[in-house]
Amino acid sequence: MKRKGHGMKDARSFARAGVAAATLALASSAVADPLLDAGEGYTGQIRLAADLDDARGYCLDVPGSHTNLLFHIPVWAHTCHSTALPDQNFRYNEGGSGAFRFVTEEHDLCLTANEASEGSQFSYEVCDTPERQTFDVSAEGVFTLRGSDLCLAVSNMTEGGSQDEPGVGRQVQASHMVRMLRLRPCGQGAPEMDRWVARQQ
Repeated sequence: MKRKGHGMKDARSFARAGVAAATLALASSAVADPLLDAGEGYTGQIRLAADLDDARGYCLDVPGSHTNLLFHIPVWAHTCHSTALPDQNFRYNEGGSGAFRFVTEEHDLCLTANEASEGSQFSYEVCDTPERQTFDVSAEGVFTLRGSDLCLAVSNMTEGGSQDEPGVGRQVQASHMVRMLRLRPCGQGAPEMDRWVARQQ
């Protein structure tokens, strides 16, 4: 009888542990990503959900350094900084605009598709062209250019590589990686190339 009692006690302990674990998992899954739930707007770093070939992740970026911004270079995703330096600090959906704004004391620009067409690269321009600057985000973190079936994705930088496959990025400086941004048909190719999240500090 004593042995049976211990068995029942152990079973109850395991059951309580299972309930606690399930409750914790449910609570964790209910935490909304601030970028994907940006009804009031989001400010901070924006990164690919997948690391791809850089464990630090790829973040939306202004080419150059935060003290020497190079707006003439097509926009890329760059190795994420450990903190949100100015060149990786963006405002998404401020005031319900659907735009990615880069704002400093000297600049107020929007991420802009050069053309509303497949393969288009991106630049930073004055925020007055909504047909190439407005994006709607899905629950999966896919940003679709409003009024189109084209989504914000990164490129495979492998020479001659398929843009439907992740491939590799391109190394810049000593230890940083970049991938150019482009528009691609939504749902085409590897999904890890067009799923975005807020980078949590």
